[in-house]
Amino acid sequence: MNPDEYNATAPSNITVAWNESDDEEVKLERIITQKYLALYPNGQEAWSEWRRTGYPRQVPVVKNLTNAGVKTSDGYKDGVRRFTYPRSEYQQNNENLQKAIQQHLGGIDNASVNVWWDKKNK
Repeated sequence: MNPDEYNATAPSNITVAWNESDDEEVKLERIITQKYLALYPNGQEAWSEWRRTGYPRQVPVVKNLTNAGVKTSDGYKDGVRRFTYPRSEYQQNNENLQKAIQQHLGGIDNASVNVWWDKKNK
């Protein structure tokens, strides 16, 4: 194992200092990065903000060991967007579940598929 394969450069060069001349996306990244740090102890809320905005930028995964359709990237595009349905739902409510998957998820039940209300282009 080569320990250098796990080295990564900073995914962002965002600073704390506000700059009014920055474009709107840089301002959003600055605000959400600070919000994420404040929310960090509340993991669900912090993850929800990251999932909604893509900020703060994340270090890419070195090895993707999931089988849930999640791609190795910064995690935002094609990253974990939702939980897949549990096995019990397939066993006890399969007919309705299949309809919901077709109607709201485009026929795919994996973790990288956006929920029906989360359709912002990533």
